[in-house]
Order: sequence, then C-alpha cells, then structure tokens
Amino acid sequence: MPEKIEAALLKEAIASQFGNQVNLAKKMKISESQLSTALKVQSPVFMAKLKKAGLKLDDTYKAMEQSKLYLQAKIREIEGRLWELEKIIRDKDKVIEDQNKIIERYDKLLNRKK
Repeated sequence: MPEKIEAALLKEAIASQFGNQVNLAKKMKISESQLSTALKVQSPVFMAKLKKAGLKLDDTYKAMEQSKLYLQAKIREIEGRLWELEKIIRDKDKVIEDQNKIIERYDKLLNRKK
C-alpha cells in the first residue's frame, strides 16, 4: 500500500463520491464509528474494502501528490522571498553603517572647527 492518505483528503473523496460517510458506512455494512476509526488507521484491509466499495483511491493519491507538490512549490517561493528580504535587510544595514560613519566624520570635522 502506498503511503497513508491524509484524513481530510480521504474524507473529501468520500464526500464527493458517496455524499457523506454515513452512506459509505451503509454501503460497507459497518457502523459510523468503525468507519471513523478505520479512516484514521487506514489498514491495508480497510483500504481494499474502500476500493471494493467503489472509492477511486488513485484519484485521491493523485490529489494528495498534487497537494504536496503545491505545498513544496509554495515553500520554495516563500524561502526565495525570505532570502530576498534578508538581502534587503543586509543592504540597509550596510547603508546605515555607512551613514553612521559619515555622521562621525562630520561630527569630527565640526568639533575641529570650533
């Protein structure tokens, strides 16, 4: 069995295909509490029963993979933006240091002229 499906994605797939978890539980001839527990555990036997009940797990795995790819892309985008902001801060720090040096020089010049 591939990796465990996120519970939210699995519930979403169930809702889109069966309407709600109650309908799926009736179709599988199990109680709602058994279904709820099985969704959390996701044993290979239960996943096979889900597939037999008609849930298209391949679509769910694809959705999960797309979700992961989307999140990874967002993380890379945020990391890039963070790097840009850190660079801006470093550049501004350098400008502030340079301004402080200029102020010190002018201060020394003004003190010498007095």
